Amino acid sequence: MGIRYFEIRSPRPDFTGRIGAVSFADGVARVSFDDDRDDAGMATVDEHRVQVGRSAVLFAQRRPGYLVIEVDSAGNPLADKEQAPRRTADSDLPSRSASKVDWVRYATSPHGGMTEADADAMTRDALADKYLGPKGS
Repeated sequence: MGIRYFEIRSPRPDFTGRIGAVSFADGVARVSFDDDRDDAGMATVDEHRVQVGRSAVLFAQRRPGYLVIEVDSAGNPLADKEQAPRRTADSDLPSRSASKVDWVRYATSPHGGMTEADADAMTRDALADKYLGPKGS
C-alpha cells in the first residue's frame, strides 16, 4: 500500500494544540502512515506510528467540522488540484430528522468523505449516527 499522507483541518482555523497524539498548528495537522504488511500480515513499520496516523484520519472523518484531505508528500491534494476542498460548516450538517437524500448529500460531500454507493447502503439513522454520534449521547 505504501505511505499515505493526510492533512486534517479542525473546525477552528486558529486551533493550535494536541488532540491525542496529533498536533495541530493554526487549525491544521499532518499525519501519515505506511501500512505495508508482510506475507504473515504483520506491519513492516512501527505499528504504533501506523495506528496513530490511521486513528487520526478515522477520528476526523467521523467528527462534524473536520476536513480530511489526502495529499502527496509535498502536501498537495491528491484529488482535483484545481478545486480546493470546501470546508463544511457545522450549519451544513443536516438535522438528525433530515431526509435520507440530505444525509447522502452531506455524506458524499468533501467533508463527509463517503462514496455514493456506501452512503446509499446505509440507513438515514445510521448516517446521522455516523456524523452526530449515537442518539442521546
